[in-house]
Amino acid sequence: MEPLQMSHKGFKAYDIRGIVPDEVNEDLAYRVGRAYAALYHPKAMCIGFDVRPSSKKISEAAARGLMDGGSDVYDIGLCGTEMMYYGTFHYGMDGGFMITASHNPSDYNGIKIVREEGIPVSADTGLKDIETLAFSGNFPECGKKGNLFHKEILSDYIASLLSFVDVKAMKPFHIVVNAGNGCANIAFSELKKHLPFHFTEMYMDPDGSFPSYRIFCGKQHKENRRTPLFAQGMRRRGFGGMIQGGLRAAFFRFGSLGDLAVAGQRVGLDALEGLVA
Repeated sequence: MEPLQMSHKGFKAYDIRGIVPDEVNEDLAYRVGRAYAALYHPKAMCIGFDVRPSSKKISEAAARGLMDGGSDVYDIGLCGTEMMYYGTFHYGMDGGFMITASHNPSDYNGIKIVREEGIPVSADTGLKDIETLAFSGNFPECGKKGNLFHKEILSDYIASLLSFVDVKAMKPFHIVVNAGNGCANIAFSELKKHLPFHFTEMYMDPDGSFPSYRIFCGKQHKENRRTPLFAQGMRRRGFGGMIQGGLRAAFFRFGSLGDLAVAGQRVGLDALEGLVA
């Protein structure tokens, strides 16, 4: 395969992330799949993708690279990053790819890579090797190609989350939730059925253009704390949550005078545990 002639800027310290198509595209994704297969010899890989317009095709290209390198691929579809981590670990797969650019705007995309048991692949632990091989195109011949399978993991994932908490011990808080038009509601819509809370929901529909991005992630972020998300919480003196991508979230507690205390970054499991007391 010919060497790839494009920018290396998409390769960061912890993942691949850049502007589509100059820094991240389907050709690169295919090569990254081939490179991972050549370097780590996986037999089964988990792959998921977020709601960005470019994500599905980039995911399909990465899956082709993995399959051409000899690995079976289990496509878990549209999901949050944490579901890919869970799928890779829970089903004993040899690695996972998540097609996402995290908090970046919709014209970005990327690939988060983990090995078996969900161990992250970063620049210090193999990403540089993947980059070198992907750009060189010097992939070894593969005798047998892998197959593609579509796998539903949502029910197992929700059951796993709930297994860590005592729902009966939870207080009936009123919680304001903003999914930021990402993939969070895929899991959240099922998870909330098992929780005793009352939710006020905002921007829950997945939309790859991220219409709420400017409101909560732009330069006016501090001023936008007075948007309806926070106003609801202030009136009810409860909790607010901004869910980024999947179930990774920043949680806020509103004081009696309407002051805003940022509790910090949480993953979905930590968020549930924090509401038991």
